[in-house]
Amino acid sequence: MKASARAAGICYSAVYRKRDSDSWFREHWRKAVELGYDRVELRLLAESAPEVIEPADGDGSAAAGKPAPLDRELAFKLLKAHRHFGERTGRGAGERRERSFAEVAAAVTRALKVLRVRIEEGDA
Repeated sequence: MKASARAAGICYSAVYRKRDSDSWFREHWRKAVELGYDRVELRLLAESAPEVIEPADGDGSAAAGKPAPLDRELAFKLLKAHRHFGERTGRGAGERRERSFAEVAAAVTRALKVLRVRIEEGDA
């Protein structure tokens, strides 16, 4: 946040004050944060099965350059905290049950198998 505020030429604390006082800004902030977490989830999925999920350019790099290495432990902690405290609006928004790593791994494996079948059948 500090780097973004500095790049915009404003004090980072002003950004938080704006978020707290402006409902339009707060809603767009929430959407931006949600998008950020969605991107972390996609990167984790892509790294877990790169042969199934590839970036559009096919070489692992993003459009604006190769992304920084992903700290997987930190990413999972962020996602867990976000799911616990955040206001998810998508599928499964109301779910709050703790899941073990094995349950999550099994769910991701099932989803990737379904995706692979869809890709092979040309439905993805």
